[in-house]
Amino acid sequence: MNLPGSTTPGRRSSGAAEQPLLVYADPAFRTQQANPYNAMLYQHLIARGVPVEELTLGNLLRRPPRVVHVHWPELTYLSGRRWRHTGYRIGTFLAALALARLRRGTALVWTVHNLQAHERDYPALQSRLLWAVFPRLVDGFLTLTPSAQDQARAVHPALRSVPGTVTPHGDYRAEVDRSLDRAAARHQLGIEPDVRLLLFVGQVRAYKNVPALIDSFSEVADADARLVVAGQARQGVERDRVIARAARDPRVRTELEFQTPERLSAWLAAADVVVLPYTAVLNSGTALLALSADRPVVAPRMGAIGDLQDAVGRAWVHAYDGELDEAVRAALRMAAESRPEPVDLSAFAWPRIAELTEGAYRGAVARRRSRGIPSRIGRVWATVSQRLLVRRRP
Repeated sequence: MNLPGSTTPGRRSSGAAEQPLLVYADPAFRTQQANPYNAMLYQHLIARGVPVEELTLGNLLRRPPRVVHVHWPELTYLSGRRWRHTGYRIGTFLAALALARLRRGTALVWTVHNLQAHERDYPALQSRLLWAVFPRLVDGFLTLTPSAQDQARAVHPALRSVPGTVTPHGDYRAEVDRSLDRAAARHQLGIEPDVRLLLFVGQVRAYKNVPALIDSFSEVADADARLVVAGQARQGVERDRVIARAARDPRVRTELEFQTPERLSAWLAAADVVVLPYTAVLNSGTALLALSADRPVVAPRMGAIGDLQDAVGRAWVHAYDGELDEAVRAALRMAAESRPEPVDLSAFAWPRIAELTEGAYRGAVARRRSRGIPSRIGRVWATVSQRLLVRRRP
């Protein structure tokens, strides 16, 4: 869905005399189908008059921006298991960023979605190399909750001297089809009209603890309870575990493939409560997605979940501290409760988030300008960078 300003720049922010910002983001719009979070953020920045493009090595070299904004560096720079691939990705990025800083004083901004990579798919030495280098390059960092700032600085000490800004995770109101009512959605999906339906939605990954959720649900002797797991699961041990656990309980249904926006909206409309039994979480876009569909959430009290409960109230977010078995029972109790709709998500409105993000960009640019680069070091960086960039990809 296009938002105002998603195709043509709108008004500039109040600082019209300020230098225009050109932002390269990784990712900007290429992940819109999988998760529209980035696209919605940048569409609202464009509406403020801040041009945003996809970060590529060619763009960075040809036309250095004022800001490079990176979201998940572990996904970008640790995508290969071989040292030469990781080294090439990190090395070329460092080289291109160094040249961009020499030519235009480009600032690097990082949104800290995760403190570390969730999975251990990446070789340890490569991972340590990334986290030893990347945070030291950052001119400003963003977190989605206030508590995440302290955690980010504790895990990455280099951020302690870097300004941080809280830019909340925006809502998904514009992306969720709320025109389908509960009864129609259940008819479409083949769900009985009167059962209490718990839903897990999102990618099935090890830290999301889905097999344990199925086990806990299966311990509840309730013929009118149902659990659906709807989300893409990669081939492997975790997918096999989910399938095996679900096969033991006829009340559990799985759809372990990518959910189209239409299918996702239907599941949310059909559900009574969304359960997210994560073992580790700093932020949860899925919780905002559920709330955007006016569906209550049950999730562990960690990371952003406690902040989210404070923002929208206990009727909408149940942050549990104990065992998952009790959390499942609490979810089934919530499924039988009525609550006024819609949930108030004004704290997660995108225009304000875009304004805060632009302010963080300008602060990072000012910091980069004040730091500068000594001329001798600059010449060395330029020489090394040019040599790195002309080498062929391994």
